Amino acid sequence: MAVSFLFYNKLAAVCFDEEFARLHGIRVEVYYILLLCLTALTIVVLLLVLGIIMVIALLALPAATAAHVTRRLWQTMVVAVLLTLFCMIGGLALSYQPNLPAGAGIIILSGTVYLLVLVSKPLLKFMRSRRV
Repeated sequence: MAVSFLFYNKLAAVCFDEEFARLHGIRVEVYYILLLCLTALTIVVLLLVLGIIMVIALLALPAATAAHVTRRLWQTMVVAVLLTLFCMIGGLALSYQPNLPAGAGIIILSGTVYLLVLVSKPLLKFMRSRRV
């Protein structure tokens, strides 16, 4: 997280437009390799702790959910981290009492939150359009 915070502008420039980044003097190859290393490190650490299915779910679902409710990249990153924490703690809490697998509870909660956001967004737009 610290590396993402320190190099946020350069990483965002490289992710969205490499040519723009090059024109502004950013060493694109260095930051691209840094981004790949951060992604690989995240996956390796999560694989050791969680397993492949949960890694895919925890990398994709909170980020996709956050992208639906935010407009800026930094907001998406913050919301995705908070959603991940919420889903991990909530999934553990939901699976504790009935003695269910924690991984399944976390993924089900993440998927449910994503589906709720996905369904509620068009519904909110429809309700706003009916008010006028």
